[in-house]
Order: sequence, then C-alpha cells, then structure tokens
Amino acid sequence: MYDNIVYIGGELEDGKDGNSSPHLFEINVQEIFDRLNILDPAYKTVIYSQRQKLLKLYKEKTKDMVYLVLFYGSLPKPPNINERYWETNFSDISWELLHDIANTIPISIVSTVVNAQDQYFELCDKHNTKPSIQKFYHYHNNLKFVRQFAFKDSKPHIDLNCNKLFICMNGMAKIHRAMLVGKLSQADLLQHAHWSWLDQNGKGKELPRIHSFDPSQIVTMQNDILITRNRQDGEKVITPEWPYFGKVYHDAYIDVSVESYGQLEAINYTEKTWKSYMFGKPGLQLAPAGHYKQLWDWGFQPYDELFDYTKLDHPNLSTRINAIVTNLQRLSSKSKQEMNNLINSIEHKLIHNHKTLRTLPDPMPTADLQHLYDHNVIPNDLLFGTPHMKHFGVKI
Repeated sequence: MYDNIVYIGGELEDGKDGNSSPHLFEINVQEIFDRLNILDPAYKTVIYSQRQKLLKLYKEKTKDMVYLVLFYGSLPKPPNINERYWETNFSDISWELLHDIANTIPISIVSTVVNAQDQYFELCDKHNTKPSIQKFYHYHNNLKFVRQFAFKDSKPHIDLNCNKLFICMNGMAKIHRAMLVGKLSQADLLQHAHWSWLDQNGKGKELPRIHSFDPSQIVTMQNDILITRNRQDGEKVITPEWPYFGKVYHDAYIDVSVESYGQLEAINYTEKTWKSYMFGKPGLQLAPAGHYKQLWDWGFQPYDELFDYTKLDHPNLSTRINAIVTNLQRLSSKSKQEMNNLINSIEHKLIHNHKTLRTLPDPMPTADLQHLYDHNVIPNDLLFGTPHMKHFGVKI
C-alpha cells in the first residue's frame, strides 16, 4: 500500500548498521519501537529501513512515482556547503547519489520547505547538476504538533503591563541565534528582555562572540521551567520542561525568535513562529527572506502599527538582523502605557491570526500520504519524547 513512500531523516530512522537508532532524546527509543509493533504492519514500511527501501526501488527501477517525505529540510547537502548553514540530513544519501537515483526512477519530494523548488534549481545551477527531481510538495512543519498536541487548548492571551519589551528563548546553540543575540547585546537591548541561552547541543564554544555575549555560557530566565536531563548518549543537558516556557512568557510584549535555518535560505516554519500566533502575542522572527510575505499570502495580518517590516524580508541576513534590532530600539523607549495602547490597537489582528493558524490548510499530495499524516505515522518525530506519545498512530 505504501511501497512508493519513503520517510527520510526522522529520529526513528535506522542507523548505518541497519539496527541502531541515532535517537538522542532522554526517553529510551525502545519504548517507541514497542508502540510501533502494535500498529498496522503496513505502517512499518514507512518507518523502518528507509535508506534500504529507497535503494531497493532504485535497483528495481520502479516506474511508479516515489515520494520522499522529509522530516526536516528538502535536500541533501550540496558540495562545498559550510555545515554551519546546512543542518538537514538525508540519511547518508548524498547529493550525487540522490541525482543518480532520480535519473533512474521518478522522484518527488514532500518537505517542510516552502521554497524548496526554487532553492533546488538555484543549487543545481550553481553546482552544474541537471535537475532531476520531478515535483516538490510542501506541508507545514510542526503545525499539527502545535495545533493538536502542544498548545491544543490555548487561546489568545493579550499580554499587557509587561515588565519586559520582549522575550527571546534559545535552546540549541546555532550560528544565526548567536548572531542575533550578539547584536541585541551590542545594542544594549537585552536589558529589555527575558532571554535564555541554554546551549543544549554544546556548540556554543564553536560560535562567534559578539559584543559581551558569550555563546558558551548558560543563561536562564527567572520563573522559567527548566530541568536537567541525561541524554541517551550520556550528556547532561538543561532543557525547557513541557510546554517549553512558564509564566515568564506572558511578562513580555513581543516574542522574538530565530526560525530554523536548516539549509541556507530555505523558508521553514516551526513552533518558533506558530506559538506567537497561537498565544496572541506579536512576534518578530529572524528567518530566511520571504518568511513574512509567505505568512501574509496565507492570510495572516501584519502588525504594521507595531513593526516596520520594510527590511525584515531583505535578501541580506545582516540587514534582517539589523531590522529586528532597529524595531526593538524604537519600541524600547516607550512606556508601559504606550505599549499597552499599541497592543490594544492590534488586538483584533492577534485574534484574527490565531484563528488563521487554527484553520490553515495542511494537505498532503496523495491519499496514502494523507492517511499516514492524519494517523500521526509521519512525521513521527513530532510526538517522540513528549507526554503526547500516547497519540502515536492514533487518529485525532
């Protein structure tokens, strides 16, 4: 039934030895495997041994369209790309091997990257690769997780009389986050923020220091909900406890975040964007160019009364960072009453955007893919290692 669907890049994907999982969360991976064993056996064909499945279809030279469903990102790393700017993976399927496969069997990619096709053609041109992927389809990263699990019962919460202008939470240490927080530090804006830097992946020491911001140092927020856990690889990490933040989130007027930059300027939306709309808080995201235009195209309304969006979608990353800094500098001089008035002036938009998020369509390109998505079989990682594991394989 699912012979032509291959799920790439998930936490449950087999390791290179065909047996071990690369899973590094704090919950034993066997618990998930045990759950999967009671599901429809046909589901297992889109969870286990996906690399081998793809190579088998390649060897057999299937004539049927093969759908590669990506948990995160849309492409394997092209040649000579700085790994700091390309974090997505394709198991160990290389750029060259994918094109060998796609020149032999029909391949379409289903991913969370909105501009996947445009980016693909640009990269093919840059690396002298003949385009061979037939079609690209998009589904929303983490949208289902946010709407049906993480913040299922949340309602717009219009935050007034806040003690801080903005909140900026950073779990994993990444280059774009270091750049933004460093610039916020340089502009002396962190005094107006609740902010955290947890360095969960231990990469802070590899990132640049900007002004007084040291990405190797842990910074936590007052009244934040944190816990120290042991990962399966033995590392101790500080992580936000469910649901990622406490009451401190509502003591700031604006949610400032850095969206996931998985592969260069690939436009991708996660809970870092969705949560501000879900909770009725105006948000500023440092994201690839086109991020905001796409949101408006989907029906979300801009907060023009509060933000100047002129350069937030600029092609240059530094320009986008400076645009966020400039917006916050302008607002930092305002009193609580002035900020309350601004927030009240956009309350109707905050409610509209919450409703838009609740009803944003998220279709899959085929009936089989839609069935797997509706039953939470793919993308399975959204439910892994959370209190919502009980929903695995159960239709909502």
